[in-house]
Amino acid sequence: MMNKRPRDTAAGLEISSLWDGMDFLGRLKIIMDHRDLFWALGLVTTSELTMASSLSESDREYVVSREDCPIFTSLNIKKLIENQNHCKKMKAALRAVFLKVN
Repeated sequence: MMNKRPRDTAAGLEISSLWDGMDFLGRLKIIMDHRDLFWALGLVTTSELTMASSLSESDREYVVSREDCPIFTSLNIKKLIENQNHCKKMKAALRAVFLKVN
């Protein structure tokens, strides 16, 4: 069976394009679905995760559409991966999410 996962290049372009190609709510979903990973890397705090979890889907949409830097302080779901304060940590987290080795 052929492996259909994106390949990681030296420049991390595929990983970056996956994040950069998502809408803001898709990015938030990735973080929430893999909260332990993003927390372990210091990209989110438990209080931020608790707050995001407590919001209804419509409230999340409202916050994400209205705020410049919604929900998280160490990462910005509205910025491209190269513009993140913790770009290397973000790439590491996304590699773990998208390039899982079975």
